Amino acid sequence: MAGLGWYGPLIDLSSASSHVDEFVQLLVFVHRSNPVQYKLARGGNVIRTDIHVGDESQPFFAVSLWNKQLAASLSAGDVILLQ
Repeated sequence: MAGLGWYGPLIDLSSASSHVDEFVQLLVFVHRSNPVQYKLARGGNVIRTDIHVGDESQPFFAVSLWNKQLAASLSAGDVILLQ
């Protein structure tokens, strides 16, 4: 049997600021995504993707994704669950 993790309650974006340092889940609509690449002084690259998301409680909210596979699969119009 696979183990199930608890990611916290499903919340609206408007209440996100009251859940700092807590595990929560957000169901959001992706408005746009913008990959940002940094070159490190010691060599190599770091890629982050900034996305603008929204829900019925707050139309726009900025989120940074550091997972390359997830970021590469997102596009405007997607509805995603952030945990």
